[in-house]
Amino acid sequence: MHHALYISEILGTLFQYTDRRTDVACTRVCKAWTSSALDVVWERVDRLEALFYLLGPMGRVNSDTKTAVLTLLNYHIAPDRWARFATFAERIRHIEFRKRRTMVHHDSFSTLAISRPILNLFPNLMRITWAHDPPARSLPLSSLFLHPGVRRLSVKTNADGFATENDLYALDNFFTDVLFRAPHIEHLDMCSGISYRKVGPGLEAFLCGLKSLKTLVVSESYLTSDVVIALAQCPDLEVVRMHPPDSVHSHLEPQDPPNEMEEFMPFVHQGAFPRIKEMALKANLWGCTHFLQSPFPASQLQHLHIITPHFELPADIGDFFAVLAEECPRLVYFELFVLHEDAGDDSFGPITFDVIAPLRHLHDIEHLKLNIPSQLQMLDSNLLYVVAGWPRIRTLRLATRFVWDSPIAPIGLDILSPIARLCPELRSLYMFFNPYSIPVPGDDPPEAFYPFQHLERLETAVIGTRRAPADIAGYLAQVIPPSCSIAMLPTYHIVGPAVTSLEVDTLAAVHGWIALFFEALEMMPMLRRVHAQYQARLRSLEEQVRQLTLQAPSDT
Repeated sequence: MHHALYISEILGTLFQYTDRRTDVACTRVCKAWTSSALDVVWERVDRLEALFYLLGPMGRVNSDTKTAVLTLLNYHIAPDRWARFATFAERIRHIEFRKRRTMVHHDSFSTLAISRPILNLFPNLMRITWAHDPPARSLPLSSLFLHPGVRRLSVKTNADGFATENDLYALDNFFTDVLFRAPHIEHLDMCSGISYRKVGPGLEAFLCGLKSLKTLVVSESYLTSDVVIALAQCPDLEVVRMHPPDSVHSHLEPQDPPNEMEEFMPFVHQGAFPRIKEMALKANLWGCTHFLQSPFPASQLQHLHIITPHFELPADIGDFFAVLAEECPRLVYFELFVLHEDAGDDSFGPITFDVIAPLRHLHDIEHLKLNIPSQLQMLDSNLLYVVAGWPRIRTLRLATRFVWDSPIAPIGLDILSPIARLCPELRSLYMFFNPYSIPVPGDDPPEAFYPFQHLERLETAVIGTRRAPADIAGYLAQVIPPSCSIAMLPTYHIVGPAVTSLEVDTLAAVHGWIALFFEALEMMPMLRRVHAQYQARLRSLEEQVRQLTLQAPSDT
């Protein structure tokens, strides 16, 4: 065996790229490999029963066929068992506690806590993931693993959202234990369905005590004004994110009233958030506008994600964009999701050029996602003027509303080539188009067919077209790379069956557009091959002309 394979650093790196079964086998190869392989095998423990088996035999305490609950059969643990346990416990860096088919009874945790020879059984543990309900029974068990060396803590409680008094008491004690036993937490991930009204004061005091906190990920309902004020006191905080709502929380207990989010307006003092780089908020745009103008270094923000709790008027959106461009010029990622409220008409007004124009000054933006349920009303030239300010853009999502009977025409399909020229790094594009104007080979200049170089995904919908599918396919085949995936988006929604003649006619028209678009997509592979052959033939002819030009002077 080569001498390099005796070096523990090299072995540790190699074992990181193999699966667990291979790492376990490597522990038995030779003594030189045993220590390095065991470090990798025991680095992350997601089955706690494997730890408890080191202390003695375990037995099953119930007859449930779905979940087997095991417990230690001996309450007295011999010193040699503790010595063996310590050999493996000191290698653990990450512990996960989730609900599995095999669980450890809480009495075994009590036995371990009472009989342990030292306070910190896992001296090198740096990360804890605790996702088990109910909190009243599971959270107290986590104190066994907390110690000053823990840097990452992930907690998920009450997926069903219904909390008892015992659960709230256990959660408060958990906050106190973390501050006392593991005060140097740098990354906190807390996902809970418990209402903020029940955990708010305890959560705020808990966050104020985490002076080393750098990254916080919490449920979106927890990012209230009081929580933001508490976070402003964390000197090293860089990232604030939120868990989006999912199907797991679809049946939660009633959450906080809407005015909790609508009245978002934290008052922070000079020097707040000294290192903030990324922030996510669920609040009205009026409150977000004033928050960005408050005395904290908003110019340092590079990532900003905002969800509004209600519909926002285009005028308020424009005011927010103007402040955003002024206060956050270094933004790299910006996402705005405006809640959709069906008003039954178009009384809210469209998104005009004046609303979007301030975003042109975000010259460092790479990912821009706007989900606004209002119609986009602007000329193609105005949109290109705004896009010209984003030379580094990689993801562009302009998800706006389509109004069927509006006189406003969507953006033309021929805008793709100018966007490809202005945004050479673009990878993903989401927009509605109307192919009323498509460049024609021979009639239009070559610049009209400038292709995307790196586009990977195009999400679009063709609206109100009368052009032949071959025209659409011919243009897209020259502009869109062959490896780019194209998704057809819906343009019209009806809740329930179509009953009126207008709805029936609208659905018929939409289905006609979809059929034309898919017919165009089916033609694109053939047209790409024809276009590639044409380009190859053209290059061959140009090379022949060049050779003849070089030979002409020598012949004369």
